[in-house]
Amino acid sequence: MKTLKMRWLPLLLLAAISLIFPACDGNNPDDDLVGVITLKMLSGNNAGYWNDDGGATDISFSTPMGYNTLFINNANNFIATGYNGGCAIVDMGKKKLSQIQSVPSIGWTDETAVLVGHGYIYRYTYDSNPYKYIKVYVVDYITGTGGGIIGAEVKYCEWDPNN
Repeated sequence: MKTLKMRWLPLLLLAAISLIFPACDGNNPDDDLVGVITLKMLSGNNAGYWNDDGGATDISFSTPMGYNTLFINNANNFIATGYNGGCAIVDMGKKKLSQIQSVPSIGWTDETAVLVGHGYIYRYTYDSNPYKYIKVYVVDYITGTGGGIIGAEVKYCEWDPNN
Protein backbone atom coordinates (compact mmCIF):
# COMPACT_ATOMS: atom_id res chain seq x y z
CA MET A 1 0.00 0.00 0.00
CA LYS A 2 2.84 2.37 0.84
CA THR A 3 4.51 1.82 -2.59
CA LEU A 4 1.21 2.58 -4.31
CA LYS A 5 1.02 5.96 -2.52
CA MET A 6 4.65 6.71 -3.43
CA ARG A 7 3.86 6.15 -7.12
CA TRP A 8 0.97 8.62 -7.09
CA LEU A 9 2.81 11.34 -5.18
CA PRO A 10 4.95 12.53 -8.16
CA LEU A 11 1.88 12.61 -10.42
CA LEU A 12 -0.07 14.68 -7.91
CA LEU A 13 2.85 17.11 -7.54
CA LEU A 14 3.11 17.44 -11.32
CA ALA A 15 -0.63 18.14 -11.60
CA ALA A 16 -0.43 20.76 -8.84
CA ILE A 17 2.51 22.52 -10.50
CA SER A 18 0.79 22.57 -13.89
CA LEU A 19 -2.23 24.30 -12.32
CA ILE A 20 -0.14 26.82 -10.39
CA PHE A 21 2.17 27.75 -13.33
CA PRO A 22 0.05 27.87 -16.51
CA ALA A 23 1.72 27.81 -19.92
CA CYS A 24 2.88 31.12 -21.37
CA ASP A 25 1.09 30.69 -24.67
CA GLY A 26 -0.14 34.29 -24.43
CA ASN A 27 3.29 35.65 -25.39
CA ASN A 28 3.15 37.52 -28.67
CA PRO A 29 6.33 37.33 -30.76
CA ASP A 30 5.28 40.51 -32.59
CA ASP A 31 5.72 42.45 -29.34
CA ASP A 32 9.47 41.86 -29.67
CA LEU A 33 9.75 43.31 -33.18
CA VAL A 34 11.58 46.62 -33.36
CA GLY A 35 9.90 49.53 -35.13
CA VAL A 36 6.30 48.27 -34.96
CA ILE A 37 3.79 51.12 -35.14
CA THR A 38 0.16 50.80 -34.05
CA LEU A 39 -2.31 52.95 -35.97
CA LYS A 40 -6.07 53.34 -35.90
CA MET A 41 -7.02 53.74 -39.55
CA LEU A 42 -10.49 55.13 -40.22
CA SER A 43 -12.30 54.19 -43.39
CA GLY A 44 -13.02 56.67 -46.19
CA ASN A 45 -16.25 58.21 -44.96
CA ASN A 46 -14.96 59.18 -41.50
CA ALA A 47 -13.27 62.24 -40.09
CA GLY A 48 -9.52 62.12 -40.55
CA TYR A 49 -9.91 60.20 -43.79
CA TRP A 50 -6.86 59.74 -45.99
CA ASN A 51 -5.75 62.61 -48.12
CA ASP A 52 -2.93 62.96 -50.59
CA ASP A 53 -0.70 64.84 -48.17
CA GLY A 54 -0.31 61.92 -45.76
CA GLY A 55 -3.38 62.22 -43.52
CA ALA A 56 -3.34 60.93 -39.97
CA THR A 57 -5.19 57.69 -40.68
CA ASP A 58 -3.16 56.25 -43.51
CA ILE A 59 0.26 54.70 -43.96
CA SER A 60 2.17 57.15 -46.15
CA PHE A 61 5.73 57.28 -47.32
CA SER A 62 7.08 60.36 -49.01
CA THR A 63 9.51 59.75 -51.86
CA PRO A 64 11.32 62.30 -53.99
CA MET A 65 8.61 61.78 -56.62
CA GLY A 66 5.49 61.95 -54.40
CA TYR A 67 3.47 59.98 -51.86
CA ASN A 68 2.89 56.24 -51.69
CA THR A 69 -0.11 55.50 -49.52
CA LEU A 70 -2.14 52.67 -48.05
CA PHE A 71 -5.61 53.60 -46.80
CA ILE A 72 -9.03 52.06 -46.10
CA ASN A 73 -11.92 53.03 -48.40
CA ASN A 74 -15.67 53.19 -47.71
CA ALA A 75 -16.05 49.46 -48.43
CA ASN A 76 -13.42 48.61 -45.75
CA ASN A 77 -10.83 47.53 -48.30
CA PHE A 78 -7.16 48.46 -48.26
CA ILE A 79 -6.26 50.66 -51.23
CA ALA A 80 -2.62 50.87 -52.32
CA THR A 81 -1.87 54.04 -54.27
CA GLY A 82 1.22 55.89 -55.17
CA TYR A 83 3.51 57.55 -57.58
CA ASN A 84 3.61 56.02 -61.07
CA GLY A 85 1.42 53.03 -60.09
CA GLY A 86 4.28 51.41 -58.19
CA CYS A 87 2.17 50.33 -55.19
CA ALA A 88 0.45 47.03 -54.47
CA ILE A 89 -0.71 44.90 -51.52
CA VAL A 90 -1.04 41.16 -50.97
CA ASP A 91 -3.05 39.30 -48.31
CA MET A 92 -0.78 36.73 -46.61
CA GLY A 93 -3.67 35.08 -44.73
CA LYS A 94 -3.82 34.52 -40.98
CA LYS A 95 -0.22 35.51 -40.24
CA LYS A 96 1.18 37.94 -37.72
CA LEU A 97 4.04 40.27 -38.59
CA SER A 98 6.74 37.90 -37.33
CA GLN A 99 5.29 35.01 -39.36
CA ILE A 100 5.66 36.81 -42.70
CA GLN A 101 9.04 35.63 -43.93
CA SER A 102 9.05 35.93 -47.72
CA VAL A 103 7.65 38.01 -50.57
CA PRO A 104 5.15 36.13 -52.79
CA SER A 105 5.36 36.35 -56.56
CA ILE A 106 1.58 36.26 -57.10
CA GLY A 107 -1.54 37.78 -55.52
CA TRP A 108 -0.55 41.44 -55.71
CA THR A 109 -3.40 43.93 -56.18
CA ASP A 110 -4.26 47.55 -55.53
CA GLU A 111 -7.37 46.69 -53.43
CA THR A 112 -8.09 43.90 -50.94
CA ALA A 113 -10.44 43.30 -47.99
CA VAL A 114 -9.40 44.38 -44.49
CA LEU A 115 -9.70 41.18 -42.43
CA VAL A 116 -9.00 40.87 -38.69
CA GLY A 117 -6.10 38.53 -37.93
CA HIS A 118 -4.65 38.75 -41.44
CA GLY A 119 -1.16 39.91 -42.34
CA TYR A 120 -0.41 41.86 -45.50
CA ILE A 121 2.61 43.06 -47.41
CA TYR A 122 2.40 46.53 -48.95
CA ARG A 123 5.06 47.40 -51.50
CA TYR A 124 5.93 50.67 -53.14
CA THR A 125 8.55 52.07 -55.45
CA TYR A 126 9.35 55.23 -57.32
CA ASP A 127 11.34 56.11 -60.38
CA SER A 128 12.20 52.44 -61.16
CA ASN A 129 13.94 51.95 -57.81
CA PRO A 130 13.71 48.55 -56.09
CA TYR A 131 10.57 47.85 -54.10
CA LYS A 132 10.33 48.83 -50.46
CA TYR A 133 8.09 46.70 -48.22
CA ILE A 134 5.78 47.28 -45.25
CA LYS A 135 4.31 44.41 -43.23
CA VAL A 136 0.79 45.16 -41.96
CA TYR A 137 -1.31 43.21 -39.45
CA VAL A 138 -5.00 43.91 -38.73
CA VAL A 139 -5.55 43.71 -34.97
CA ASP A 140 -9.28 44.49 -34.87
CA TYR A 141 -12.04 46.53 -36.45
CA ILE A 142 -13.02 49.94 -35.11
CA THR A 143 -16.78 50.18 -34.68
CA GLY A 144 -18.89 53.31 -34.45
CA THR A 145 -21.09 54.19 -31.50
CA GLY A 146 -24.13 53.48 -33.65
CA GLY A 147 -22.66 50.17 -34.84
CA GLY A 148 -20.90 49.27 -38.04
CA ILE A 149 -17.23 49.17 -38.99
CA ILE A 150 -15.60 52.59 -39.34
CA GLY A 151 -11.98 51.47 -39.67
CA ALA A 152 -9.34 49.12 -38.29
CA GLU A 153 -6.53 49.06 -35.77
CA VAL A 154 -3.35 47.91 -37.50
CA LYS A 155 0.26 47.26 -36.65
CA TYR A 156 2.89 47.83 -39.29
CA CYS A 157 6.64 48.02 -39.77
CA GLU A 158 9.08 48.62 -42.58
CA TRP A 159 10.68 45.40 -43.77
CA ASP A 160 13.65 44.38 -45.85
CA PRO A 161 13.09 40.76 -46.94
CA ASN A 162 16.78 40.46 -47.82
CA ASN A 163 17.85 40.88 -44.17
